[in-house]
Amino acid sequence: MIQQLYVELEIIETADVTFKLSEEAVNMKPFRAQAKQAIVGQTGRPLLYGVNGLYDIKQNLLIAWFGADWSWEDAKINEEKDGDLSARIKVQLGPKAWLINIYPQYYRTHDTFISSIVV
Repeated sequence: MIQQLYVELEIIETADVTFKLSEEAVNMKPFRAQAKQAIVGQTGRPLLYGVNGLYDIKQNLLIAWFGADWSWEDAKINEEKDGDLSARIKVQLGPKAWLINIYPQYYRTHDTFISSIVV
């Protein structure tokens, strides 16, 4: 089941959004690379330009967003004092809907996926 949130405003406003994640999270594309597109790989926890998804391995949860201009506030996913992680974006809200999709249990079993991630 996918949960979807959307935000629309009558006026244009910039919002600061913080995603809170467990200590096992990475920035990832919410779709497979198409023909002639690069496959994104990473070492560590960088926040990659234009990559509009965060996957929380521990919670098996993917968060992805679409429909509004946005940018990362930091160069990497930040570690909080409690060990959990956070990622911040600025998003321009307005009359065009900004969609946030939440995919719980994104991988039923993610042994193969986890073994391919280098953190």
